Amino acid sequence: MSNTAKTIHLVRALVKISSALTDMDKVIYGDDLKFNLKKDLPKFQSKLEIVIDEPSKILLKSDSTVLTHLINVFDDFSELVYVKNDYITNVNLFLAKITSANNDLEKLQTSDAHYIKALRSLISGFLDKKYLNQFTTWEDPEGNTFYSLIKKLEDITNEYVITK
Repeated sequence: MSNTAKTIHLVRALVKISSALTDMDKVIYGDDLKFNLKKDLPKFQSKLEIVIDEPSKILLKSDSTVLTHLINVFDDFSELVYVKNDYITNVNLFLAKITSANNDLEKLQTSDAHYIKALRSLISGFLDKKYLNQFTTWEDPEGNTFYSLIKKLEDITNEYVITK
């Protein structure tokens, strides 16, 4: 994979993670947060913010307008999604975005950058928590599922951040 393609996959991942942080805030500061998610999500969010700090600063210096626009695209997508209630919707949005971001990071397996390895480890460790399955096993009347959310995020990413 070329350095340009690697950079693009990193940008894709960082944009999704940045948008997911907004969804995490809604969950953390909402009234419904409880049990394992209440214990794990704030820690995960804090660690995630620390790990993406360095590469995000680099991207902001290169073209903050484009980066902001891309984050807004994903935030606008979030406004179109509704699953059961606001809490479940926001949990599903942040899970789908970090899963999709992790898919981009998986394509960078050969990278030596410490923050990529740290991001992959952090995200994979969080997504492996069994109690998250209760949030991702749903289907709405139109046939949408958690996995179709991830597919739509991939489609949006492919539309705006092209790797070819």
